[in-house]
Amino acid sequence: MFSYKAVVILLMLFPLEVVYGQEQPRQLKEITVKAQPQLVRKEIDRVIYDVQSDPDNKVESAIEMLAKVPLLAVDGDGNIRLNGSGKYRIFINGKPSSLMTRNPKEALKSMPALIISKIEVITTPPAKYDGEGLAGIINIITVKQRQNGYNGSLGANFNRYVGTGQHGYLTLKQGKFGVNVYGYLYQDLKMKTNERTTRNSVTSVLSQNADNTYYSRFGAGTAEVSYEMDSLLLFSGSMSYYNSHDHYNSQRTTVLDSITTDNYNSKYLHSGALDINVSLEKGFKRHKKELFTIGYQYHHMPEELTTNNQYNSSLMEEHTLQADYSHPFTRWLMEAGVKWIDRVGGATYDTVSKNRFRYNQQIWSAYNSWQFSSRLLDVRAGVRLEYAVLQRGTYYTSLLPVIAILHAFPHASAGITYSQKVERPSLTQLNPFTDENNPYVYVSGNPFLLPVKQHKVDLSYTLNTKAGFHSMLTYNVSSNDIQQVVAVHDSVSVSSYQNIGRNSSVRLSTGVNFQISGKLRLIANLDAGYQVFNENSGWSASGFVNLAYRISEQWRLTSTVYGATPVITYQGLSNGSVIHVTRLTKTFLHNHLSVSGSVSNPYGRYRYIISAINTDQFHQQNRIQRYYRTFAVSASWNFGHLSGNVRKAQRNIKNEDLEIKSKSLSN
Repeated sequence: MFSYKAVVILLMLFPLEVVYGQEQPRQLKEITVKAQPQLVRKEIDRVIYDVQSDPDNKVESAIEMLAKVPLLAVDGDGNIRLNGSGKYRIFINGKPSSLMTRNPKEALKSMPALIISKIEVITTPPAKYDGEGLAGIINIITVKQRQNGYNGSLGANFNRYVGTGQHGYLTLKQGKFGVNVYGYLYQDLKMKTNERTTRNSVTSVLSQNADNTYYSRFGAGTAEVSYEMDSLLLFSGSMSYYNSHDHYNSQRTTVLDSITTDNYNSKYLHSGALDINVSLEKGFKRHKKELFTIGYQYHHMPEELTTNNQYNSSLMEEHTLQADYSHPFTRWLMEAGVKWIDRVGGATYDTVSKNRFRYNQQIWSAYNSWQFSSRLLDVRAGVRLEYAVLQRGTYYTSLLPVIAILHAFPHASAGITYSQKVERPSLTQLNPFTDENNPYVYVSGNPFLLPVKQHKVDLSYTLNTKAGFHSMLTYNVSSNDIQQVVAVHDSVSVSSYQNIGRNSSVRLSTGVNFQISGKLRLIANLDAGYQVFNENSGWSASGFVNLAYRISEQWRLTSTVYGATPVITYQGLSNGSVIHVTRLTKTFLHNHLSVSGSVSNPYGRYRYIISAINTDQFHQQNRIQRYYRTFAVSASWNFGHLSGNVRKAQRNIKNEDLEIKSKSLSN
């Protein structure tokens, strides 16, 4: 860089020649300009959170990252709610995952956030999606690399009173061929809890006190491959596998009408899953958005439960064929497709009598959708026709419309959506096996459940300024809603699934993402709503606040608080919770190595999880005491370099019609 030195010139009374300044070298200070990325953006039917732009992605888990996403809430037990509802689907790269269906809490607790590119909350899925997933879809998109070569990461974490985990990720790309591989392991430390149950009914009085021990081992892995046959033809495939072992032991004292008994219970649950996906995508030279895709998907989900005197072995298999076509016009995009799903489920229980349960379901569907896009207005409308055939000789047809409108303003947007959905009961809900591990508390399924039908309307407003703001008002009403119902018979409470009839709710969700200064960022989400069941109604709310402070280029401090009021259930309510986590992170080796330490809930050693049921026939309360204060450390190392991306098919098979059901080992 150069500046100019002053030169004194003596003026004469005769013409002067051109005079030039003398150049003098001078070193200027280097200026670094850092743009602060916008973490949240709104599209016509979804909210998108950019995980890769969040500096905490190297040390947080997927479930910790989900808590930051607008419309999502994660409680102290790792339960996720979308807009106040637990009826949603979780996808990986646009595909349904057996792991996320069977055991989402363990999977998301184990999955590192650094392998996630972004998280989409699809509140109004378009017509190309299956008619189920009442609240919407959570789509987790993993990192896509864009150069030839390799890239990867290795990491580990330890959490006092919770467990240890290890994870790895590797991407290889050479020419037209690419591979993605990632996996994670998690081992729960032996967790001790104390559980107390009291029940007063018209015929008996029950009191139970149990000391429980629980531990588990969990592992999952995924491999994805792609091959570009030519510039217009892409083959892609993936295989995922997971395996879980859970052990539960309980020493219980029971007092029933002044009579005391002691018993020891043990329970072992082994579950797994295998997913296989293959697809062929054909492009056309006329338009880059004109695509034809055909794909096949296979799910295999076994589960085996063994107790002191019972046995239950279940298996769910699913085959899916799907074809999709999209064609762009000037400002329009037309999409159409057909799909066939064949589900076969079954269970063998009671080793003495060899009772068996079999269930078969076939779903035929077709859809057509149109989208109009302009500078200020986006409109998407479509319809889906589904024809379901059940093994019992019953069938039903569903015509499901969906429409979404988004209008853009300077630095803001507003939208309205309407959709109809159905929800078919899962194998867990249908299986008639009765778990009698606790002789006074039984749990079973119901093979005669009917599908749920829902109408939903969303109003949204987004402000795209430095303090990004998002809000959504949702109203939904369901008929034949499926809930868990408890009844008391002969001193034994029996919990089963039933179609309870009408269920409606209205809920307001808001979120703000504000870069207060160059070093301080605030993320805050709040939702509140009113739920109405046939037998119960009430308010509930939850809030999330995250403050992140960049101390220096290598040091970062974050503090997170989550709180929730009691949650209304069909027959009662469960208590609220407050979580506080403080994390300090240090990076080394030009940000290739990240190490963090955190403390959670330092103000109390234990947390009490309380649920209550109140009916005209009985009153029941269950209280579980578990460790709440924990300390954790984690580390991750990134390596490699890439220079072409592993292409994935733009269209994937998505089965959204079964509600997520995580396993439970509670008595």
